This record gives sequence, structure tokens and C-alpha cells, in this order.
Amino acid sequence: MDVCDFCGTDNSVFYKCLQCGKDACWECRDKTVQYPQGVYISGGQDGIYCLECDSTLMKSGDKLHRAYNIIEALRNESKIWGEDFHARSKKAEDNILKFKGGEMTLFKVPMINDYPQHRGNFIYSTSSTTWRSLIPRGRSSVKGRSTNRSA
Repeated sequence: MDVCDFCGTDNSVFYKCLQCGKDACWECRDKTVQYPQGVYISGGQDGIYCLECDSTLMKSGDKLHRAYNIIEALRNESKIWGEDFHARSKKAEDNILKFKGGEMTLFKVPMINDYPQHRGNFIYSTSSTTWRSLIPRGRSSVKGRSTNRSA
């Protein structure tokens, strides 16, 4: 049975330092650093280091530790980019409402939702635009029918 190397309890020992092998319980998890295994996932391959080993490895440049740090940096970059993108897109949508007036309405686009990779996507509109008017001219969404209005 594993025993926490920080407080001595044998309950809920989940964390083991990859460098020195120290075990940490749930209550002592703040004495460890956990690096996710991927930019969009985490799980059984996460890198867990005690604070002492983490600071030592930061200085030594261990390749595995460095790889975990790069993943952590990419996760932070993705989060910041997402927040910035959301703020800029909200501002652009607000400008449409400000200049055009009206209220933002939401409707599904059947043409896009027919494809599994696009299910659940929505088009935002400030008018009663139909999905057919969103198709580029000269293209057809229905076999044998053209949406080219100039013909």
C-alpha cells in the first residue's frame, strides 16, 4: 500500500513524482506540479513532479520535463487566443447590431448540418435570410437545381 511521503497518510495516494518517486495524497497535491500529456487532453500520461524536482528539472533542461512544459505553454497560449478571439468576435457582432439595428437571431442551416463534421453549427443573422441565399451563386445544394438567380 502506498503512503504519502508528505503527510504519512495511506488514503487517496494518487500522485507519484516521475523524477524521485515520492507519493502524494489528494490533500498534498499542492506539493506537486501536474503537467498534462497533451494540448487538448490529459490523463494517465500526465507528468507529475514534486515541487523540488520540478525546480531542479527547470534548471537542468531535462527533455521529458521540457516537453511537458511546452505542452503547458501551448495550452496557455490556446486559452489566451480563444479569449481574445471571443472578445474580438463579440465586438464585431455588436458593431453589426449597432450599425444595422435589430436583434441577433439564430437559425440552423440545414445544408451545413447534413454533413456529420458540421453538425450543430449555427449561422447568426440579423435578418430573415434563408439558408438558400447563403449558397454562393452558380452552386446548387439540391441535385438538378441551380441557385443562380441571374439565369
